[in-house]
Amino acid sequence: MVDTGKVARQGLVAVVGTLIVVGAACARRPPPPPSPPPAYRAVAVWVPGVAHPIVYLDQIGTVTGDSNGYAGFPSVPESLKVVPYLTITATGYHPYRVERVPLRPGNYQMNVGVELPPLQHTFVFLPRLVARGQFIGLENGQRFTAIEATDFALYEKHLKGINIDPVLKQRASLGYNMVRVFGTGTIPFPDEPMNLIPSLYGERYFTELPVFFQRLARQGLYAEFVAFAGHRSALPTKADELVYWTRLVEALRPITNVILEAVNEHDQLGNRVESLQELLRPVGILTSHGSSGVAGANGADPVMPYWDYISLHTNGVPEWQRKAGHNCMELSANTPCTANENTRAPDRFQSPALAFDAAAGAALLAAGSCFHSLNGRISRLWEGLELDLAKAWVDGAQSVPLACQAGPYVRRDDLLTPSLLRVYERRIGDPACIVRIRR
Repeated sequence: MVDTGKVARQGLVAVVGTLIVVGAACARRPPPPPSPPPAYRAVAVWVPGVAHPIVYLDQIGTVTGDSNGYAGFPSVPESLKVVPYLTITATGYHPYRVERVPLRPGNYQMNVGVELPPLQHTFVFLPRLVARGQFIGLENGQRFTAIEATDFALYEKHLKGINIDPVLKQRASLGYNMVRVFGTGTIPFPDEPMNLIPSLYGERYFTELPVFFQRLARQGLYAEFVAFAGHRSALPTKADELVYWTRLVEALRPITNVILEAVNEHDQLGNRVESLQELLRPVGILTSHGSSGVAGANGADPVMPYWDYISLHTNGVPEWQRKAGHNCMELSANTPCTANENTRAPDRFQSPALAFDAAAGAALLAAGSCFHSLNGRISRLWEGLELDLAKAWVDGAQSVPLACQAGPYVRRDDLLTPSLLRVYERRIGDPACIVRIRR
């Protein structure tokens, strides 16, 4: 007789033994090999000359660079061939972005100072202009001559949101270093009447001034800002004038690429400033008390008493091409004078020779001069003959080395010919310091 219970127990033991053996065998089997890690490479981005740039590589991440401009990305997949875009930001710079940046195999450094265009500063500093005898100079000691262009409507257009950058770039590219801008004015210029009334813009009129001047500074331009010009309807009372002047001076004081003219042609009825002799003379800003219009053969005398510099107008006077420099020089032995409004182009003169000579004479004898033009009045681009005359003006001003300013003045009648009005020299032993003024 078979003991079924015993058989069952023996079978269970056998099964259990088999399981133990199988389990032991499983325990001794080596684990499967790990999957190979993804291939990575390190990419360093170097921004020369920029401390702590913030660099963003799309699909990889953001890293803040060190004080030397290095930002490291240690785990960039080798499989990634192109980054959709790279951006860099840093204090004092415009954000910089490049689309579809290729990534080379292996570890390497991406130098944005060589392989990519450099970052652009958001703030441009121009040294202040200061009076230095009969000339204007930079506060850092360098010499300077004003090569100025009439651009009365620039600030009004800036406030209106009109793009003035093409005009600024044209002036700067030709060699102009200053523009003459009206701060007020209701003036019926043909085509584009001017209606710059501070109260129309409220606080924005004053808060936009630093923005406007930075726009100029990025093109290397100074501005002669004329406070009162055709302003009678804009500032009808003496109290209005005084409040405006005080606020304007305070807004301009921190700006380094500005000189200030109180009034344009004070003897003209629409420009008369009732508070002219009550205006406080600014401290820290090179300032002219103002100009007068043209009266008589030599033009009207500028506003007195003179402040830091003098503004003379020769618009339409006989022999204006020589008087722009010579008459300006004669106004004061110790105060700079600029001929900041001369005979207008191209309706009142059309000769590149006169443009060249007027600018050269003023660069030799005075603190500089201004090219006055029809399109300049409304701040539009020069074209055709007007552009040719504007170029000749710069050529004349730049033909006189700044070193000539150190020499004493001599009138060279011994060099006169029938085709010349005058010959002037500042004697330092350089023939370039001799200027011939043609008829």
